[in-house]
Amino acid sequence: MCFISLLKINPRKLNYRKANNKPDTVFEVENDRFFAGGYPYNPGAKDQCEVLAYLLDKGVNAFIDLTEEDELVHYKKFLSAGGSGAERVHYIRFEIEDYSVCDKETMSKIIAKINGFLESGLKVYLHSRSGVGRTGLVIGCWLKSRGCTFDDAIKIMAEMFKETAASAYTTLPDNKIQIDFIKNYS
Repeated sequence: MCFISLLKINPRKLNYRKANNKPDTVFEVENDRFFAGGYPYNPGAKDQCEVLAYLLDKGVNAFIDLTEEDELVHYKKFLSAGGSGAERVHYIRFEIEDYSVCDKETMSKIIAKINGFLESGLKVYLHSRSGVGRTGLVIGCWLKSRGCTFDDAIKIMAEMFKETAASAYTTLPDNKIQIDFIKNYS
C-alpha cells in the first residue's frame, strides 16, 4: 500500500544539532542526489534527529519510506515544522514487510517515483528500518531498470554500501528472497 503527502519543512525551526559528518547508516546511490540507508529518526538515541539533520542539510527534499505503517515511531512531525521560507518536502511510503519483497507492480511504482523525483530535480532519501534488506532490494531493481546486469548491480551495491557500519557484518540486500527478486526483476 502506498501513502503520499506533501509536507513543509524549515530546518532552522527544528530542535536538533546539525550533523557535520555523514552518519554511518547513510550511503550515496547517485552522486549527491540519491541517498539511501536506515530509518532517519531514532527516538532512543541521544541525538534523535542526527540522520534527519544530515539529510536536510544535504538538501534532501523527497523521502521514500519502505517500512510498514506501525513498524517504528514516525518522523513526520519533524518534516512538518513549517515556518517562513519553508521548503517543500515530499514523503511517500511503500510498505514492504521486513525481510520480504513486494510484487513487481509495486516495485515498478517505487522505481517510477524515485525517477520522477530525480527528474524533477529533487534529492531523494530511500530507507527501510536498517537500510539493508528492503532498501537493497529497491536499489538493486532500480539499477537493473537503468540497464545494469544483476552481477553489476550487486557489485555496485557492495561498493556503495562500504560507506556504512552495517557493511562489516552484512550485505546489501541481506537475504536470498530479495537477491532472487533482483535477479529476476525486469
